[in-house]
Amino acid sequence: MEVAVNQGDYAKALSEYDTLPEAVKAAGADFAGKLKARIEVETQIDALISGAMKA
Repeated sequence: MEVAVNQGDYAKALSEYDTLPEAVKAAGADFAGKLKARIEVETQIDALISGAMKA
């Protein structure tokens, strides 16, 4: 996960998080929430940039 985060591959990091045991996932829930938020923001920014470039 750390390598994926350092490379900016948040989706991969999140998919690796999903494979962790439940106890570990519970401990990292805040981190996973931040990853999900980051992915959502980047998706929205990409859509805005794409829309602006079409105009």
